[in-house]
Amino acid sequence: MRGSATGTRGAINRVDTEKGRIYIDGIKAKKRDGSEVLRPITVSNVMIHTLNLDDKKRNAMMTREGTKKAVKETKGAKS
Repeated sequence: MRGSATGTRGAINRVDTEKGRIYIDGIKAKKRDGSEVLRPITVSNVMIHTLNLDDKKRNAMMTREGTKKAVKETKGAKS
């Protein structure tokens, strides 16, 4: 939502919970030697458009009481 990668979409590659950063495919930074590495993005600057509910634990957590509304909105949303 903010920063130089605004408007970029991609799948989340990995999550660093200690530093509060995520690494998204397609957002890369060049190193001095010319190689490219994934650039960390602060989680507060990210908006999730579609949620992957293939994971059984995630799906069970999302279908608990109180979160059913969020699941319906996510399934009905177009990305």
